[in-house]
Amino acid sequence: MAGRLANTIPFVAIDTSVATARPTKVTADLSDGYGPEVYSLSRAIVDGNEEAFGRFYDQYHGRVYGLLLVLVSGREELARELHQQAMIKIARKFRAFDNEPQLWAWLSQVARNVFRDYLRTESRRLKRNLSADLHGAEESPNQTDGHLLEWLEEALKELDNDERLLIDAAYFEKRPQADIARANKQTIKAVESKLARTRAKIRAFIVRKTRYES
Repeated sequence: MAGRLANTIPFVAIDTSVATARPTKVTADLSDGYGPEVYSLSRAIVDGNEEAFGRFYDQYHGRVYGLLLVLVSGREELARELHQQAMIKIARKFRAFDNEPQLWAWLSQVARNVFRDYLRTESRRLKRNLSADLHGAEESPNQTDGHLLEWLEEALKELDNDERLLIDAAYFEKRPQADIARANKQTIKAVESKLARTRAKIRAFIVRKTRYES
């Protein structure tokens, strides 16, 4: 049924340029949200009707993109990337809906789940980068990557507010030290020194955890 479209519809959905290149069309029979029209269209999509999916895509892809654009704070390139992922998931998992509010609730949930997956992946990546910057303090034959990330998470919670904000800015927001210095009315050298002290504090916490777990 809908699974048959997974091999063909994604090729339409991954054309992310359409998210900004052409305006979203709202067809008369669906714009009012009447249940029978939405049900018949969604039922046709589940049955593998590519033309029906095309009609759905024209109406809803712009709304999905718009929601993602808000979630990523206006970063268009990231919104297009997540829009591609969301539309592929939608195409592969489509089901019949009784009315438009029910359909949009599902679409928006798919979009939010894609965004949450991105945040989780990005958070793990950035924590690994921070962990790598701590050099060899956490190296131990008995450790696993999972332990390091867990200890790093605990160490971050032990920081005071200013230290957490600094780590967030330097590693999670990836802001240059010059920008951080300007925002805090400090010199770059002062930022470098505080960042070094904060990393040392995190490193010491992980060393203690390493010894405790050994």
